[in-house]
Amino acid sequence: MSAGAFAGLTGPPASLPAPTPTLPAVAGALEARQLLVRALREAAPGRVLVVDVPAPLRAVETLLAAGPGRALVWQPPEGDGAALAGWGVAARIEAHGPGRMAEVRARAEALWARLDVAGVHAGPGPRLLGGFGFADGDGGVPWAEFPGAAFTLPRWRYLREGARAGLSFAAEGPFDDGAQVAAVGELDRLLSLLARGPRGQVVDLEEVGDGAVVDEPRAGFEARVEAIRAEIAAGRCEKIVAARAVTLTLPERASVAAVLARLAQGAPACTRFAFRESRSAFVGATPERLLAVAGLEVRGEALAGTARAGADAGAALLGSGKDLVEHAPVVRAIAAALAPRCETLVVPAQPILRQLGAINHLLTPISGRLRVRTHLLELAAALHPTPAVGGAPAAPAQRWISAHEPVARGWYAGPVGWFDGAGDGELAVALRSGVLAGGGRLATLFAGAGIVAASEPAAEWLETELKLDSLRVALREAARGEVA
Repeated sequence: MSAGAFAGLTGPPASLPAPTPTLPAVAGALEARQLLVRALREAAPGRVLVVDVPAPLRAVETLLAAGPGRALVWQPPEGDGAALAGWGVAARIEAHGPGRMAEVRARAEALWARLDVAGVHAGPGPRLLGGFGFADGDGGVPWAEFPGAAFTLPRWRYLREGARAGLSFAAEGPFDDGAQVAAVGELDRLLSLLARGPRGQVVDLEEVGDGAVVDEPRAGFEARVEAIRAEIAAGRCEKIVAARAVTLTLPERASVAAVLARLAQGAPACTRFAFRESRSAFVGATPERLLAVAGLEVRGEALAGTARAGADAGAALLGSGKDLVEHAPVVRAIAAALAPRCETLVVPAQPILRQLGAINHLLTPISGRLRVRTHLLELAAALHPTPAVGGAPAAPAQRWISAHEPVARGWYAGPVGWFDGAGDGELAVALRSGVLAGGGRLATLFAGAGIVAASEPAAEWLETELKLDSLRVALREAARGEVA
C-alpha cells in the first residue's frame, strides 16, 4: 500500500463539475473536490485508489442517508476509538466454511497490496469492516443476505474521532471522465448531507423479503434448557449456551440510522454496529469485546454471568456460585488461546462487575503482549467461539447447538468489527442484536443464556427476556420517531 503517493500534485484540474448550490457553505469543500479529481486523474490502472478529504462533524450514521443498498456502521463507546460509517462498495470479500477466517485474511492481503492512499489524512488508514457467522455454515432465514463471512472496503467511508472527521473515497482505477464526474458528484452530495443532516424520509430497506420466523414458545426453550442440563449431567459438556429468536412487528418503519441513534442513547457504553444490505440489516449494541490488537498489545474480555441490576444485586452476582461456574470456562478458554502467543498475559483471579443499564454482568478483562505481531484474524480463529456464546468443551457444545436450536444464528454471536493492513483491529461478539427487514417494519431479535448444571429453565427464559428488552425498546422508539 502506497501512502501519500499523490500528496505533491499541483495545478488546477480542468472541467470540474459545477458545485451543488449548498456546497460553498461547507468549509474546505472546493479544496476537497480539487484534491479528489487530481488523484483520480493520476490513478494507476488495476490499483485501488483511496483518497482522504476533510469533512464536517456529524453523527456517523448520517452517512446511511446517502442512499439504499450496502452500508455499515461501527461505533465504539465514546473515547474508545474511531467511529466509522461506510456506504457503497469498493471491494468486498466473502468466504464460507470452516476456513473462512483464513480465506478473508489471505484475500485481504492481496487487496492491501493493490492500495494507493492519497489526500489529507485525518485519522486511521483504510480498514475492512464486516463479520463472520457464528458457525461454519451459512444461516437460513432470516440470514439470506449474510454469507458465512463478509468484509467490505466501502466506496465512501466517514470517520469521526473526537473533534476530527474525514471522508475517504475508494475505487479501482483508471477513472475516465464519466467516473470522475460521478465521484465528484457523490462527494458534493455527501459533504452537503454531512453539513446539514438528512432531510425528509430516509431511503433504507426494500419492502420485499421480510424473512419472518416463527417464535419458539417458552415451553420449547425451557425444554431445551432441561435437555442441556441432561447433557451436562451425563458428562458430555460443562456448559452450553442456548439462544432464542423472537420476531417483532414495529408500529412504523424504522430506518437503520434511527435504530442506531436510539441505541447510542440507551446503550452508550456498548459498541453499536450495523451491516445493511438491500432488504435487511443486522443491527446491535454489544457489551462484549472478543479481541483487540494494536501492534504487540492484545486485549480480550470474558463476559458471562448475568442478573438484573438493583439494590445489592451486584454483590449477589459476584457471589453467585451458578454464575461463577458459567463464567469460569470463558476465562480459561481465552487464556488458553492467548497464552502460547503472549510473552506476558494478565488474567485477574476474580471477575468484576459491569453494569449496563438494567443488567449486571460478570467481566474478566484479559490483556497481554504478543511474542510477535499476529494478525487479528489469526487470533480470532483460535478464540471463536468462546464458551460465552458456544459452550465447553467447544466441539460437543457446537454440535449440540447445531442439532437442536430451531433458528439459525447466522451472524448473531459471531465476531464483527474491522481490521487494517497491518493486521491490527477489533472484533466484538455480536450480541444484543437482530435483523431488521420487511421495509423496516419487522425485526428478528436474538438472545442467549449460558446453561450449566445449576441453571433453572424459568430463570434462563427471564434472562433472555431481560437481554431482549433494550433492543425491543430501541426498535419501537426508532419506529415511532422517538429519538432526540
